[in-house]
Amino acid sequence: MKIKLFVCFVILCFSFSFSSLQASINPTPNSQLVGLNLLIKSKKNTVNSDIMMPFIKRQN
Repeated sequence: MKIKLFVCFVILCFSFSFSSLQASINPTPNSQLVGLNLLIKSKKNTVNSDIMMPFIKRQN
């Protein structure tokens, strides 16, 4: 259980830094909203493909 929480926390930090990094490259309020949505979504459920999908889509 602690490992799952830790992984979730790492993904949260990554998503937040990623969205803020993207916001600094092209300053749009939308990229920060994506980060907030990820944060809210990951609080609602555990680590699953729902959280990981945006990273896979963005990196391609």
